[in-house]
Amino acid sequence: AETFMNADREVMQSGKAILNAEELIQCHDGRDIWVMSSKTPFYDAFGKVVGMVGISLDITSRKTAQEELAKYRDHLEQLVKQRTQELTEANDQLSDELTKRAMTEEELQDSVNKFTLLFENANDAIFWLDQRGGVILCNKMAETLMRKPRKYLIGRGIDLFQNAEGNANSPLGDIIATALDGQAAKGEGQL
Repeated sequence: AETFMNADREVMQSGKAILNAEELIQCHDGRDIWVMSSKTPFYDAFGKVVGMVGISLDITSRKTAQEELAKYRDHLEQLVKQRTQELTEANDQLSDELTKRAMTEEELQDSVNKFTLLFENANDAIFWLDQRGGVILCNKMAETLMRKPRKYLIGRGIDLFQNAEGNANSPLGDIIATALDGQAAKGEGQL
């Protein structure tokens, strides 16, 4: 009540209105409520302040709703902040993984290039066979040894290494048979 009386005196003395002032007051029953008050001076015919007109509205439910909305907004902002942090961390991790992958791909390509260089320029004929003995890859020296182009050699089977009678050439045939059995095979042979 004292707050209201002070505001009333201020309006009467200054002649200036107070509009939409919000304040928390305590009722006679001990409850706290929020009110929005507007007060304006009342003048007589000579322009002298002789009174005041005021109105107060209970805005407790609006203030309570605003406080709840503020809590939800703060909670939502916290969730957004947390999710943004998680996404930033995931993005950083993905970026690191992509960098590592690019480096690995570069190293792999470098290894492939080295292998190709060694494979193609070897002084020995190299045949790469599948499990059934079919040629899936061969080098330049294999073309020279077999006196056939690579296109002819790739896709051919074990018959490529047999003599005119259809028998595997020895020791080359033995080397190929050993390799086809899944064992390491190394040696020299004549066609």
